[in-house]
Amino acid sequence: MRPKIGDVARMAEVSIKTVSRVLNNEPRVADNTRARVNAAVAALNYRPSFAARSLAGHRSFQIALACDNPSPYYVYEMQSGVRDRCVAEGVRMIAQPYDHDSDQLIYDIESLVETSGVDGLILTPPATDYRQVLDLIARHDIRLGSGPIDMRIAI
Repeated sequence: MRPKIGDVARMAEVSIKTVSRVLNNEPRVADNTRARVNAAVAALNYRPSFAARSLAGHRSFQIALACDNPSPYYVYEMQSGVRDRCVAEGVRMIAQPYDHDSDQLIYDIESLVETSGVDGLILTPPATDYRQVLDLIARHDIRLGSGPIDMRIAI
């Protein structure tokens, strides 16, 4: 059976809230407490549930990467960089290709944002050049990044 946050708390001999503070990298946790919690997480192979985390707050802990580029190398490098940062930050990446020549571009991006409930969106050019896309993002109050370097605004 998959370990739960309460299992981590019992093993580390702390409260569930303390485990949550450690997992969310909150600053006011003593180093020895943080070490005990991290050791319990590792020993139990605990992975936080994105669904549970999103229910507990106002974030989905997900970002979307929407890209259009004919070069598979570019797409792979972009996804790889974003994924590495997501793993480090405890955020899930949703990747979706788009076709910038499609009549459905605005609909596709809006559908992605509305159905996934993402906290942020990383777009690659040329979608970042379309005023309609930027207006859509603003309407939905979604944080926008233009690549892995800007991902800090999405989390």
